[in-house]
Amino acid sequence: MKIQSKSIIAQFVFCSLLLICSDIRAVDRIELPDGVYYNRFASTVSGPEAVWINPAAIGYFNTITVQWSAEAFSGHFARNWGLTTTGEGIGLSLRQFDDSRGEEYKEYIFGASKQLGYGFFIGGSYRYFKDGSSDYIRKHFWDIGFLLKQNPRLSLAAVLANLNRSKIKGQRSDIEQRYSASYAVYENILEISTEASFSTGQSLSDANYTYGIDFRPTHDLLTHANLDSDNNYEFGFRWDLKKYYVGFQTRFGDGDVHRGTSIIFGFIPELGKARGQGRGNR
Repeated sequence: MKIQSKSIIAQFVFCSLLLICSDIRAVDRIELPDGVYYNRFASTVSGPEAVWINPAAIGYFNTITVQWSAEAFSGHFARNWGLTTTGEGIGLSLRQFDDSRGEEYKEYIFGASKQLGYGFFIGGSYRYFKDGSSDYIRKHFWDIGFLLKQNPRLSLAAVLANLNRSKIKGQRSDIEQRYSASYAVYENILEISTEASFSTGQSLSDANYTYGIDFRPTHDLLTHANLDSDNNYEFGFRWDLKKYYVGFQTRFGDGDVHRGTSIIFGFIPELGKARGQGRGNR
């Protein structure tokens, strides 16, 4: 009965928070620049990727993990790079990269997550651009994320980014919203996901939708691909080697324009388990 009450409360809080920003209007939006970081679904992300995707997922896994990412882009390798670590509900990340115009960026992220009830997690992150273009340099971003994983097959998530509504030309920018759902057709083998992304200055009909699939042909190998409504697509894999893992994620824009490939190397000092459901590290 106690578990059921917590479950009902978690679902109520989750659904209520999805609507919290629906009436906030602003004058413009800030979308974080590409480089090193790659996309995963907020509802299925795990490990270090959670730091920049959904801070709530940082607390879902006990495992301490360190991940280094080096990007291949525009004929260069490792000029753009990132270092991320997570463990025991805390996450830290640094990325350094140049954009297509030659602007240099350096970003720091600190994230933390807490389990509020069975399968319900809330997390927050603070992002700071030390260097970057005029819209980003010395800018602060506060994000909050939610993750609901009470069913072994179904995961729901929401991320509200730029909650402090950083200013553009002296005016407050939009809060960014992402709502995501994932469903395991065959547990640990095939999972399908969808995600809607839009700002508070847009309606749901203006949202960018992303659709994806994760396929695990063996216990140690995960492959994944996604496509959004703007014809951007990504694909990659992760190969687990006990305490180490390797992988890549390559990104293309509309018209097959290459937007970068992130090569991933990870180290897991001690294997752990997911909280709330007893699933192993993915």
